[in-house]
Amino acid sequence: MINPYHLAFPGRFGLDLSVLSFTLDEALDVPYRLTVAVTCLDADLPLATLIDQPVAFTVQPVALAAGIPGLELPGAGLAARAWHGVVRSATRGRSTAEETLYTFDIAPRLARLGDGKTTRLFQNQTIPQVIETVLRQHDFSGSDFSFSLSHEQPSFEHLTQYR
Repeated sequence: MINPYHLAFPGRFGLDLSVLSFTLDEALDVPYRLTVAVTCLDADLPLATLIDQPVAFTVQPVALAAGIPGLELPGAGLAARAWHGVVRSATRGRSTAEETLYTFDIAPRLARLGDGKTTRLFQNQTIPQVIETVLRQHDFSGSDFSFSLSHEQPSFEHLTQYR
């Protein structure tokens, strides 16, 4: 039987994971939150090294072959859906001789902006400059974002971030 769910870490980790279940919360104007439970033959995954690592979760719909009960055809014209993000937390669950259960909480990198509280003053900067400063402080690089502005942005003498 083909598992239509796939959790992929960068190749350097060499993880062979089987998705057991997942919960996805999506809404407008808030980052998604995805919790994926997987099983793995390795009973001692280095969970601390997986935190903040990029990860992709894919759902590939499976169509049943017409007239052949139980035969599944991967894809079969149905579009896959993928979520790309980072691991926010990882826990180890029950373990047997055959497999160990792990649970990963995943969110987009942008969700990190909600971590912590910061109060600061920006002086003589435009709004795009302030946004760029905040993004760069959260490890976003120039290739992660761009601005396409239709007119010159005013510079503000003082802008305060309070949170």
